[in-house]
Amino acid sequence: MSENRNRRLRLLAVSFFGGLALLGAACVPPPPPPPPPPGPCTPVILEGGHVDAPGIAFEDGAWDIHIHDEDNDIEYESDCASLKVKEEAELTVPANPDFSFLGSTGDSVWILPQVEDPDLLFLGYATEEIESGTFVGDEIDWSLVDVEGPGDFKVYSVGAFGTPTVLFDSAGSLPQVQTIETGEHTHANWAFTAEGDYTVTYAASGELTSGGVITSDPVEFTFIVG
Repeated sequence: MSENRNRRLRLLAVSFFGGLALLGAACVPPPPPPPPPPGPCTPVILEGGHVDAPGIAFEDGAWDIHIHDEDNDIEYESDCASLKVKEEAELTVPANPDFSFLGSTGDSVWILPQVEDPDLLFLGYATEEIESGTFVGDEIDWSLVDVEGPGDFKVYSVGAFGTPTVLFDSAGSLPQVQTIETGEHTHANWAFTAEGDYTVTYAASGELTSGGVITSDPVEFTFIVG
């Protein structure tokens, strides 16, 4: 009787402690699920503050042409943000013949200015993310490939003596190319001759110091004017 009783106690102990082991295993939290795959962005409209569009970068052997909200240090893919040219940007073309590329005297034109206006988007273009020595001469080509919209798109700068220098003008044949320095951040005037939505397509190209010319895919930017 004593031997049988001891045997039953041993079986109960094995069953009891084995159950505790199973219970402990059951209480271990499962590993977290993998993060969901990235989905489409939620588009935003940028209508004020300091923004670079395009911001042109070259990283890990590839171009990255994007929109950079400088005030909030946020970068957007070009299809994730639209650039708003508010009604307050409407001006009239001056009688000065130097500005005849904007249209006839007295015509309406919508301009994001080179000099900051707190009521409007302060728009620039930047290559400051490209390291010195990446491209021959620390220069790249920035191209206006295409413009779709109800009017013409023009980019120009105005010097200290008030004389404009036209960088791009969609009234002419496209593509148009400007050679610009890397490591720079520049502001200009961005003009539109009619209200409505514009799709502006850019590309970039450069000769690598390590050899070979590399050209980006075309990248579209959206402007909402008026």
